[in-house]
Amino acid sequence: MPVEVFVSETINPRKRERIETFGAEVLVAEGDGASAREAAAAHARRHPDRVYLQDGVQAAISEGAGTIGVELTRGGPDGAGGPGFDAVVLPVGDGALINGVGRWMKEHAPGTRIVGVNVEGAPSMLESLRAGRAVCIERTRTFADGIAVRNPPEASVRRARTLVDEIILVTDEAIAAAMELAAHTLGIVLEPAGAAGLAAIAEGMVPGDRLATVLTGANPRPEQALGRLRASEQEAR
Repeated sequence: MPVEVFVSETINPRKRERIETFGAEVLVAEGDGASAREAAAAHARRHPDRVYLQDGVQAAISEGAGTIGVELTRGGPDGAGGPGFDAVVLPVGDGALINGVGRWMKEHAPGTRIVGVNVEGAPSMLESLRAGRAVCIERTRTFADGIAVRNPPEASVRRARTLVDEIILVTDEAIAAAMELAAHTLGIVLEPAGAAGLAAIAEGMVPGDRLATVLTGANPRPEQALGRLRASEQEAR
């Protein structure tokens, strides 16, 4: 089945390479992620034989992410006969991940709080939940491009209103510190968005003793990976 993936011109080159590795055709749109989504939607309208998919819109995408919730309930404290997690802390961009995990957890572990993390320079989901509708912010200011979303889908915001207990904000600096923490303690070089949940926990922003997060991406930009390597070399001296 042919797949066409629209991306922004600012896409992380590592992510583009991964997409192409799976055989998809990558089409680059000028501007940011919102521009890429608009270009994809327009392309689908011109070609009615295509099926248009947008992260955060179709419930099936969230349901796929919800399998992480299954793993958390089966392998976490509850799965071992314990009291369960106090909270699950997840990075939020379009909302597909947190809505999928949240739907499962609300049904099977209702005592667990679902906490989303926006970065201060891209608080679109936080602003949307406060407004009770999808809100488009003018622009994003963050190096965490994986969650730098200007306008979350209305369908995703609607789901999040019933599934997400709280959205908190972290700084780029806190994310950078969490990336360092993961590299030192886990040996994982995370991309910024992948470290957002860990940043919130490490900063003490989420109460509870039994906290879970998902490290959602290990695709740092080449300059980010190089910076981490140089820092490691200096620390080893």
